[in-house]
Amino acid sequence: MTTPAFKIVADGDDVTRAVADRLVSLRITDEAGQTSDSLEITLDDRASRVPVPRSGAWLKVWLGYSTGGKLPVYMGSFAVDDVHLSGGPRSMTIKATAAQTAPELVKGQKSQSWHGKTLGEVAQEIGKRNGLQVVIKGNLASTQIKHEDQTNESDQAFLTRLAEKHKATIKPADGKLVLVPRGEGQAGATITLKPTDVISWRANLKNRGAYGKVTARYLDRTTQKEKTINAGADAGGLPVFEDRQLYPSQAEAQKAADSRLQSLRAGEVRVSITMPGRPELNAEGLITLQGFRPEVDGTWNVKSVTHDLSGSGGYTSSIECGTQGDENDGWATGRGANDGLPPSRKASALASAATRARGINTRGGPDGGNNACVYAVNKVLRSAGITPPWGSSNYVPNARAALAAGGGTLLSGPEPGAIAIMRDNGSPPYPHIGIVQNDGSIISNSSSRGTFSWVASPGGYTSYYGRSPEYWRLK
Repeated sequence: MTTPAFKIVADGDDVTRAVADRLVSLRITDEAGQTSDSLEITLDDRASRVPVPRSGAWLKVWLGYSTGGKLPVYMGSFAVDDVHLSGGPRSMTIKATAAQTAPELVKGQKSQSWHGKTLGEVAQEIGKRNGLQVVIKGNLASTQIKHEDQTNESDQAFLTRLAEKHKATIKPADGKLVLVPRGEGQAGATITLKPTDVISWRANLKNRGAYGKVTARYLDRTTQKEKTINAGADAGGLPVFEDRQLYPSQAEAQKAADSRLQSLRAGEVRVSITMPGRPELNAEGLITLQGFRPEVDGTWNVKSVTHDLSGSGGYTSSIECGTQGDENDGWATGRGANDGLPPSRKASALASAATRARGINTRGGPDGGNNACVYAVNKVLRSAGITPPWGSSNYVPNARAALAAGGGTLLSGPEPGAIAIMRDNGSPPYPHIGIVQNDGSIISNSSSRGTFSWVASPGGYTSYYGRSPEYWRLK
């Protein structure tokens, strides 16, 4: 028989024996992605004899079993953030987070230009100045960073932005700064579970088989015209999913359509499982389920793990796992909250969102914000609850075609909430897009500032580009 056990070291001192008979509960939550891991310990504070830990005190925790060959497993280092005292009965709850082990990473605002660096070099420099050991997995270390500006931005916010741009995640944990490809956070050996291994489970299946066919568009380099390919076939009146991104080749469009169809047929899967304590479980690992149900069985990405130890000796682990989410999220499948509004109301929402977004940072876009007009408009559309008509792409060589394909209407002049398309007289012409605000002015990305802040009248844009803008109302 196994007996749950724990060990706590506070600022280098082993305090396990001192708190053993006072432990009410101990919880460790391990989250995927940028969310910091957390620790919560509740102690019996009878006679008020438990010393209150200082803010920032380091707690190292081990959790597992004392017999049966399962010695306590090191769970990480946490810095005390909050302490809550209460009476009736007296108790003390200590909350700590992994991120607080490097507070300057989160709080310090820095400005710096990064040019001609690799992602690994950027991460190493930031890790060094924050006293963190950098761990980089996959091929991310050699990823080239042409130019990025960090302006009044914390190191964690800047790295998070870079990571998202390259489909990766960063996470401070246990004195380390971990940078990994998305979905590969702490993955070790895949753990297999059967119904007999768990206490309880539940699964949520959403949008399963909601689409029968996927269409995708690509630019034919020979004819310079858009063409369409299909994955799947019309079946049983199921709707057709239209991938709004314009792909540079037929092969890439077909690959994207096939992948999208597979994920749409599977739908979104979320599985919650509670089982006897398994300290080896961690977020972004892999779990294989066998013998549950055909719809639930398979290998899933672990999104979060919660380890709970009670003072009475009970130890359980709870996991949330399922599809990773990028394939079927609301934006990818065209399910913005305001997508169903009539064109006039959609335009009103977009015009207001554009005004609210004035000055937003666009340096996370292409070329450090110098070519971020689509990136900026995408951010405004999403803030208005509207799916971009060209999908998630930040590179749209023909916005006019994308708007027309999405059912947009070409207007005779500017109106609030319209998409404005500007083109210069170059060969080929250089395109630029913006949004018409409620006062009739056009706002777009400013390449000189890397912000969504270039506001001018339609006449001002006409003077700059040498031709009048086009105006499109969304469907």
